[in-house]
Amino acid sequence: MTYFNLRSVSIVIAGLVITAQSTHATQPPDVVNSDSYSNTASGTNALLNVQGGSGGTLNSAFGANALQYNTTGYDNTAVGNAALQMNTTGYWNTAIGDGALGANTTGFANTATGTSSLVANTTGTGNTATGINSLFSNTSGSANTAVVLAPAISSRRGRCAAIAPVTNHVAANTRQGSPSRRARSGRS
Repeated sequence: MTYFNLRSVSIVIAGLVITAQSTHATQPPDVVNSDSYSNTASGTNALLNVQGGSGGTLNSAFGANALQYNTTGYDNTAVGNAALQMNTTGYWNTAIGDGALGANTTGFANTATGTSSLVANTTGTGNTATGINSLFSNTSGSANTAVVLAPAISSRRGRCAAIAPVTNHVAANTRQGSPSRRARSGRS
């Protein structure tokens, strides 16, 4: 090979390397903000109104508008767009998914996992919702548990295989047996 052929090949290779490097996405800058009250936020408007000196401590918010209106609520975790967005003073809440516990204001000790789970809850406490839209309309009910199973694989998309809500009352009755069984056995 001649000098010009080798030089042309090296220029082509260098051009390919530069082109290949510019087509890969680059990692965004580190946008995680933490304060002296152990509040950690990442995302547009996440933990925007927290007042750490007044009690708003130990909160984690990841996603746009996560825990946006939280002021003095503490020990909350929100992951997803608008998760726990309206929370102001509620505490011990965990919301994972788009809009999970989105309307919660003062409710505490709630766990919502899945898009729009417990989305309308405002003051309810001690609720656990797992799966898309679980306990969707609950606003102030407390001590509820609901599990929505994943959609079944079928030609009709979006159909749920089953919805299995369970409340503490139902769980307590199931352990003791049904009323008709107690009546037949002579127990009251």
